[in-house]
Amino acid sequence: MFKLLSIIVLAMAAIFGTMFHQLDKRLTKFEGASGRALSSTDDTEPKNKRLKMRMGLVEDYLDTTTQVRMLRELRKRIGGDASAKLNSWLSGEPCDGEGDDWFGIECNENEEVKQLDFIALDITLDGKLPDSIGKLRSLESLRFIENELKGAIPESIGDLVQLTHLDLEDNEFKGNIPETIGNLVDLEFLDLQINKLSGPIPESIGNLEKLTQLYLNQNDLTGVSASIGNLVKLNVLDLSGNKFQGNIPETIGNLADLENLYLSYNKLTGPIPASIGNLVKLTQLYLNQNDLTGPIPASIGNLVNLKWLTLNGNDELTGSIPESLCSLEIDIRHGKGVTCPSQCPCTLVE
Repeated sequence: MFKLLSIIVLAMAAIFGTMFHQLDKRLTKFEGASGRALSSTDDTEPKNKRLKMRMGLVEDYLDTTTQVRMLRELRKRIGGDASAKLNSWLSGEPCDGEGDDWFGIECNENEEVKQLDFIALDITLDGKLPDSIGKLRSLESLRFIENELKGAIPESIGDLVQLTHLDLEDNEFKGNIPETIGNLVDLEFLDLQINKLSGPIPESIGNLEKLTQLYLNQNDLTGVSASIGNLVKLNVLDLSGNKFQGNIPETIGNLADLENLYLSYNKLTGPIPASIGNLVKLTQLYLNQNDLTGPIPASIGNLVNLKWLTLNGNDELTGSIPESLCSLEIDIRHGKGVTCPSQCPCTLVE
C-alpha cells in the first residue's frame, strides 16, 4: 500500500510540476509585457489584486490544457491516413508561439484557437467529428473542405457561437442539419454542399440573419423552411440538387439583396410565387428540373438585372416570358408550355 501511495504521489508531483512550469512561463511572459514582476513586494499594489492576477493566469492555463486535449482528441478521431501531417499536434501548445506551428490552426491574440482549416489539397481527413468539437468555443472559422468525414454533424456545433464561417463542403456527412445550428447568430457564410444530409432545413436557420452566402446544394434535403425568408442579407442561396418538395415559400421575396438563386433539380411543385419579383438584384435565377405549374407571374418582369433564367424541365409551367426581359443581355431557357416573344433571346429545351 505504501509503495502504491508513493507512486501516486510521484505521478501527481510530475503533473503539477508540468503545470507550474507552464504557468511560470506565462507569468514570466506577462511580467515582461507589464514591465514589473508580479512577485513585487510593492505595498502600493494590494496583495489580493496580485493574487487575482495569478489566479486568472491559472484559469487561462487550465483553459489552454482543455483546448490541447480537445484538439488531440480531434486528431485521434479524424486523422485517418493523414495523421502524420498532424504530428505537430503531439507536442507543445497550438498558440504559444514556440516551436513548430500546429498544422491547420490559427490563433487569436489571447492564445486561443480561432481557425481550423483543412482542405483536401493539403490533407484528407476521415472519421467522425467528435461532440467535443463544441468545446473549442473561441473558433471563428471551421473549414473541412473536400475530405471524407462521416456521420452526423454533432449537435455541439451549436456551441461554437463565435463562428462567422462554417464550411463542411464535399464530405460524407449524413442525417439532419442539427437544430442547434440556429445558435450561430454571427455566422456569415455557411456551406454544407455535396454531402448526404437529409430531412428538412431546420426552422432555426432563420436565426442566422447575418448570413450572406448559404450553400446546401447536392444533398438529400426534403423541406424548405419559410424561416429562410429571415435571411435578408443573403446574396447567394443554392438549394439545387436536393429532394425538396412542396411550394417555393412566399417568404423568398423578403431576400431583397439576393443576386443568385439556385432551386433547380428538386421536386418543387405549385406556382412560382409572385413575391419572386421583389428580388430586383437577381442576376441568376435557376428553377429548371422541378414540377412547377401554372402561369409565369408577371412580376418576374421586374428582374431587370437578370443574366440567366432557366425554366425548362417544368412540363406544367405555362404563360409567356415578360417582354421587359427581352431587351436585357440574358439567356432564357424554357419548356414547351411557355411562350417567348420573338424579340427575346430564348431557347426552347425539350
